[in-house]
Order: sequence, then C-alpha cells, then structure tokens
Amino acid sequence: LSSIGGQLMTIVPEEPRGLLLDLGEEGVSVTAPIAPGMFRTVRVSGQRVLAFGKEHLVRPGPCVLALDGEREVEVRKGCRASVRLAEMGPYVVDVPRTMECSRLKKLFCS
Repeated sequence: LSSIGGQLMTIVPEEPRGLLLDLGEEGVSVTAPIAPGMFRTVRVSGQRVLAFGKEHLVRPGPCVLALDGEREVEVRKGCRASVRLAEMGPYVVDVPRTMECSRLKKLFCS
C-alpha cells in the first residue's frame, strides 16, 4: 500500500473505481462510520485505488476485511486473501425517487 503523507484520496460512488484503505495503529486519524449511526476514530496507514476486475492482494492475516460497510471477513493468521472490485454492484436505491414513482403510480393505494 502507498504510504500516507497526510493526504487521503477520495472517490464518489459514480467513479469507476474503488479505494482500499489499510487501517492500523499508526497513520492519519479519521472519523469513520462503522455501523448505522456509529462513528469511531480510526487510523489510515495506507491506501490503494482498486480498478474493476483486477485482483488485489491483501496483507497476510490476521486481519479483517470490511466490505461495503456491512460485511466483514476474517482472514486468519498465516492466510492470504485478495479482493476484486466488480462493476455489477452493489445496487443502490434512490429512496426518495422510488417513493415518488410509487406515489405517482398509486402502488400503495387500495
């Protein structure tokens, strides 16, 4: 992973790439959402841009992969893991637009 010089990269959901962050005991301190409504200070010690379809090796275990803010995968000591960013997901629902379309089509009327 690239070293952090006090500068973190940012990406937006519309960008055709992802971002792998290495968290540890040293690095840049950031406040991060770790669960709905829960925020914690974490340290980012490295970062790497993820291109679609390319396999990216993760540091050897033990470690935990936090995927899309919801799922976690434990990598045991001595084991190796890799991640691959897929173009086909996860799907994101525009809730206000969905509710407006439902209202206009009277889907919730009896």
